Amino acid sequence: MHTVYLNNQQYTAQNVNASLVVAFLSAILLIRFFVKSKLAGTLTWQNILGRLALASYAVLVAFLTLTFYRWPSFGTYIDVIKGYGGLGQYEFWRLSVFHPEGVAFSWYQMLANISLFIPLGLLAPLVLPKWRGFFKILPKIFLTSLIIETIQGISTFFYLSNRLFDANDLVTNTTGGVIGYILYKLVVRYIRIEKQRFSQGKHFKEKQDESDF
Repeated sequence: MHTVYLNNQQYTAQNVNASLVVAFLSAILLIRFFVKSKLAGTLTWQNILGRLALASYAVLVAFLTLTFYRWPSFGTYIDVIKGYGGLGQYEFWRLSVFHPEGVAFSWYQMLANISLFIPLGLLAPLVLPKWRGFFKILPKIFLTSLIIETIQGISTFFYLSNRLFDANDLVTNTTGGVIGYILYKLVVRYIRIEKQRFSQGKHFKEKQDESDF
């Protein structure tokens, strides 16, 4: 149950959590991957941990962005929206910025949306080869954000939540994904440099051992 208190009024809604659906789909995809990789002889601990991390992240994102609240009536839903966004006082397209008088809250929301997609840009290319390359991952990150925003927007028409389709979220989510991809490139580069140093050090040691004879 979800309860809010606005203007000395209590509003209660039933939780509708889409993360359970995402968890179920992730489990099916993981089983399919494990079976396919096992048969091909390509299953490694790195692949297992990477897929589990990505699946866990997907469930977490669904929990944070796709938890809806089934209000008892459309009138109740409108009352809640009024309390959050100020319906009738601000333009409808600004309703997604709750408490518009609080600039700090807007910054908090923006940073949260950026941070939410950083793991996607970092984990996806590590696990999924088709996500490697800036011009390959960029549209996929944008599409992921677009799907989430579209579901949130559709939910509004069924008074399931106080979420709205927000174009600002598309920009901030995509920015977060790009930051994550930059981190991925830095990690890969660091690992490559360390491998080269290790290989050169090993080669130098072998040369030194040969010269001792």
